[in-house]
Amino acid sequence: MKKWRNPWGLSVVIGLIVILLGVSFTWLHFNTTRQLPLLSSQKVTYLPKVHITGAISQTKDKPQVVKFSFKNKQTGKTETGYAKMKWQGQSSRRYAQKNWNMKFYKDKDLKHKLKWRADPSWQKHSKYVLKANYIDATQSRNLVNANLWGQMVGSRKDAPKQLGKAQNGGAVNGFPIKLKVNGKSWGMYTLNTVKEPKLWGMDKHNPKTVAIGSNHWSRPDMFQSTDVTYGPYGWTPDVPKTLTAAQKQDFERFDKFVVNSSNKAFKAHAAEHLDVNSVIDMYLFANLVHDQDGLGRNLELITYDGQHWSATMYDLDSTWGLYENGYKLYPSGKYVSTNYPNRGDLATAEGNKLLQQVVQAYPDRVEARWHQLRKTTLTPEKVDAQFTQYMNGIGEQNYQENIQLNTAIPSRKVTSLMQIRSSVKRQFKDCDALFNDYTTNVHKLKFNYVAPSPTKAELASMRSESKASSASRASARQQANKQSSSTSVSAGH
Repeated sequence: MKKWRNPWGLSVVIGLIVILLGVSFTWLHFNTTRQLPLLSSQKVTYLPKVHITGAISQTKDKPQVVKFSFKNKQTGKTETGYAKMKWQGQSSRRYAQKNWNMKFYKDKDLKHKLKWRADPSWQKHSKYVLKANYIDATQSRNLVNANLWGQMVGSRKDAPKQLGKAQNGGAVNGFPIKLKVNGKSWGMYTLNTVKEPKLWGMDKHNPKTVAIGSNHWSRPDMFQSTDVTYGPYGWTPDVPKTLTAAQKQDFERFDKFVVNSSNKAFKAHAAEHLDVNSVIDMYLFANLVHDQDGLGRNLELITYDGQHWSATMYDLDSTWGLYENGYKLYPSGKYVSTNYPNRGDLATAEGNKLLQQVVQAYPDRVEARWHQLRKTTLTPEKVDAQFTQYMNGIGEQNYQENIQLNTAIPSRKVTSLMQIRSSVKRQFKDCDALFNDYTTNVHKLKFNYVAPSPTKAELASMRSESKASSASRASARQQANKQSSSTSVSAGH
């Protein structure tokens, strides 16, 4: 055999092969719909199943009564009964796959609630959400992030005792399922707990108990104006569903304190009005996961006494680099060039004055809490492991079946476990650079962003849509009640 006489030529050939293999692997990871690394297990993973029989629509927001069944052969849990279903969420309503609020009953006349445990470790619930997670092909961000937040709450020694007793520290719980409607597969969803008193360990009969969330990026929602607006485009109560005059007064008193206080006055009296450490945790967590959609819209505040307010996290799918509609990724965690206030600068809380007041008054506590979390709860290895475990629990075949059934999922070629791992690594690096010496770095930040005020036309549109939405919901409720009382539930309804 003739020997190779050009070792340099051989090196070049080997180098080219390595480069081609690397390019091929990168292409397979980031330019296909594959969600798990190529060497992941190919074993078919079992997912619990939910079957729905009844007339529900992905195009019309109309509450319907349906039959349902749930089966998890791994835990041996089965449940059957009836459910009242309607769309859940705000911006997600425009997507092809809808999220669904489900209220469960033992009978088709909806006279007897059905409380059941979807997971053996959970409390009994009569309500769950079927979450499509439409923008996130990995189906992981919302629930893995919720678990991370729950762990942070659990590590906070001074968290409200009610949160300590609540499921997952006041964050949602859930797991992936396969959904069939009238015998037709709708693909993969997650079955999640809902926004209700039980989520935060609240006593629903206590009039001082309130949970409220913001829905907009305008000045009143960002604590830059005392002109508080309630409704779909302002602050929306979750507990109770309608605020009393006294409850509005409690919230507006808190709002005025945040809006009108100087930095000095805020620091002197903050403990009289809020759980400072919960806001610090929200600031740290939003920066880490790059929750660009959570500090204006989706900001959730809770109180157990009408006086002291705590911050909690909700709706965590637009994170770890994923743009809010799922079609693209952010180039970095620090900078976003379109769509969000203050150019997406989470370091300055995207202009949210509540968080800005807290971090400027207590930079030493921000820095100390970051160091504490980095030693215990938040490490790249732990976050990576939780995403890996969750996504491996779904399996590549289930991902591909879901993508084939729902071909319009926007992030199907954008995100994957490998992309999330890359974002985790980047975000920890950026946050370490900011928070390891935050007492110095805070003085370099510009907390001068002013959120826009709604125009007269926008205000008129908000009020008009709010009234129309209320009328539509009332009409839908009347029609659904008539149908449920006069007709048995069937596939044709």
